[in-house]
Amino acid sequence: MELTAYLHPGWAPLIRPAPATRPWMDLTPESFAYRCLPLNIANAHGWEVLNPCGFEAVWDGGAGVEALTIRQDPGADPERAPVSLFGQGVLTFHVEAIFRTPPGWNLWVGGSPNRQKDAIAPLTGVVETDWSPFTFTMNWRFTRAGQPVRFEAMEPFCFLFPVERAAVEAFAPAFAPLEADPATAERFRAWSAARDEFQARMRREPPKAPADRWQKHYYRGVDVSGATLVADHRAKLRLKPFDRTAAPAVPLAPAEDPAAAPRPGPRARRCAGAGRGGRGAEAGPRQARMAAGGAGAPARPVARRHRDRATQGPGVAGVPRPLLRRRPAGDPGGRDGRLARAVALVPRLPEGQGRVGAGGVPGRADRQRPLRDGQGPPPAGGAVRRLHRVAGRGGAATTPTSRPTTAPATRRRWRRSSRTWVFSTGS
Repeated sequence: MELTAYLHPGWAPLIRPAPATRPWMDLTPESFAYRCLPLNIANAHGWEVLNPCGFEAVWDGGAGVEALTIRQDPGADPERAPVSLFGQGVLTFHVEAIFRTPPGWNLWVGGSPNRQKDAIAPLTGVVETDWSPFTFTMNWRFTRAGQPVRFEAMEPFCFLFPVERAAVEAFAPAFAPLEADPATAERFRAWSAARDEFQARMRREPPKAPADRWQKHYYRGVDVSGATLVADHRAKLRLKPFDRTAAPAVPLAPAEDPAAAPRPGPRARRCAGAGRGGRGAEAGPRQARMAAGGAGAPARPVARRHRDRATQGPGVAGVPRPLLRRRPAGDPGGRDGRLARAVALVPRLPEGQGRVGAGGVPGRADRQRPLRDGQGPPPAGGAVRRLHRVAGRGGAATTPTSRPTTAPATRRRWRRSSRTWVFSTGS
């Protein structure tokens, strides 16, 4: 069977087989949304038409065509921009093709399944494309006034698939008691009992492997006994792309969506070089927050977090990252100030003596030399004594700091911070 898109000169639609993936599904814990096979099949059950240029649109709530404001990205082709054609808060995309289906087949046209957008919703139509010589438009209607809506370049704005015109009318729907089909009733009771037992076992003995937390009967196309009931069960759709042989000038649409930014976990938040208070507008995907600190520092994966703990940044060089957790930004008189005083107490070796770790802190071989040989500078005020375990690119190092012999009465405490013992005295 053929599905043909006839192109007028100048038309260059970006059409692809719809992927089964969705960015929001990627971000579910353990990607559990993909365990729902009907969801996956619906996602890939057709072809997507992609937006050729990015733009932002806003509706002011009025009924006329002037109530819609559309702002294209710089450099975008205005001839391919959406328009306000019908009023009523409807945003209209032109589909650059005349589709032709086999006799008796229509095209279902609407928004991509399971792709939601805030403040706007796709309208749906069924077009008799086996005879129509006309183009059609794809329309989205605003659901909230005053809310800007953005469509990115290469974002799908239309989804279509063939449906047999007479099929839905050929069905004779009816209700019937379950016992009217004894085989189905027996399989249902077996499944229900197995489901109850499975859920009870999950509560008693939570499995360690995520794959063991669901039964997979429907996914595999079998009943509870493992019997296959149909021969053409689908766990994945493999749609063909549009053949470009007769129209080589048509650009090739990207097959997949851009990778979704992973949802940052607690480790990613702790590894932010600026601390909790510094994750403002610069905060990006998780990988971008793995940087150890200073501007231009390369991104580092979570696995290296314990090997490279020294934060490189102004005022905190050589201070282990655990000390920066839950540190309020812009508070020089609070924890920031105490950190700065602690850094000032870290002894520094004369140039050329021993191995030096991150931020000029003495290395492991020299960790006792400043105190034993008296080479460390005397502390300048403040009764703070910290024993840091710092690991930089030069290797692990333990850095002691001294305190005055005439320290005032202080409160002592031991605190475990990851693999670091920190002994503090001070008010």
